[in-house]
Amino acid sequence: MQSTTEISQKGLNDMKELNIMEATVLTSPNPLTLICSKKEDGSTNLAPICFVSYLSFNPPMVGFATGKQSHTGKRVRETGKVIVTVPCESLAGAVMACGANS
Repeated sequence: MQSTTEISQKGLNDMKELNIMEATVLTSPNPLTLICSKKEDGSTNLAPICFVSYLSFNPPMVGFATGKQSHTGKRVRETGKVIVTVPCESLAGAVMACGANS
């Protein structure tokens, strides 16, 4: 019988570093969401983001990740307001276009 140390060492030897695309295959599908915030001029900013997670059910909280310098993250921090939407599959092309025009 193998010791716990031998089993742990075998597990470490079997581990490999994954690139972001390999990791995505293992952790997806995540729903593509649109993070909606207000621009300085009052118009709507839409950002497609997949890194969204439930943080709490009571109180209800959802978290999302954006780049440190992203316009969307900056506006949400400044205004304290955001709308998180999960568009249906038939809108996938339009949602992806939102990210291509920023």
